[in-house]
Amino acid sequence: MNNATRAEWISFAALALNIATLIFGLGVIWADVQDHERRIAEQESKMDTLVPKVERIDANVAFLAERAREDREDRERRK
Repeated sequence: MNNATRAEWISFAALALNIATLIFGLGVIWADVQDHERRIAEQESKMDTLVPKVERIDANVAFLAERAREDREDRERRK
């Protein structure tokens, strides 16, 4: 096997550095994706508890709106 020239060693080192940079970059991206997935899961679990609350509020608002409409109709009939 022939000895590699200085230019070849430099190109090998540059290639190795590029590969290491790509691997590091992919690791950073993978960590960000995992963090985002964790945050999404947290938000989804919060939504699971929030939706029933919103449904109850919506039902209460509908009830109060119907009651207010009935009260208005009663007042109109009394006039």
